[in-house]
Amino acid sequence: MQAVFNHLDFFLNMQETFSLKNAARTAVTVKRGSVWVTQDGKLEDHVLLAGQTLRIHGNETVIVSALRASEVALDERPRRALPARTLRNFFAAYLRWVRSRAARGRMARSGMPCLAYAL
Repeated sequence: MQAVFNHLDFFLNMQETFSLKNAARTAVTVKRGSVWVTQDGKLEDHVLLAGQTLRIHGNETVIVSALRASEVALDERPRRALPARTLRNFFAAYLRWVRSRAARGRMARSGMPCLAYAL
């Protein structure tokens, strides 16, 4: 079974564990208690106390173990889309580049079609 979530609160009793696969873009926050967090492929482990957060960047499996009774929250950070202004600026810069190449005649000599004349 596979669960999809954006936010998950759960409780762990002492020495209970929770495993999370494909944990990229997830933040592990301890609300109460303390936990030990280990990640596949990473040499270092983390001990988190109440109020601390660990952001997971890679897509590895994460295991959260309670050192004492703990309340833990998992939050997935959504992928940020590029702002429309950034895309407009990129497209405008690209058109300036195409126009400058066309003005120098390089595109005409290379046989590449040029959209700068249609603008």
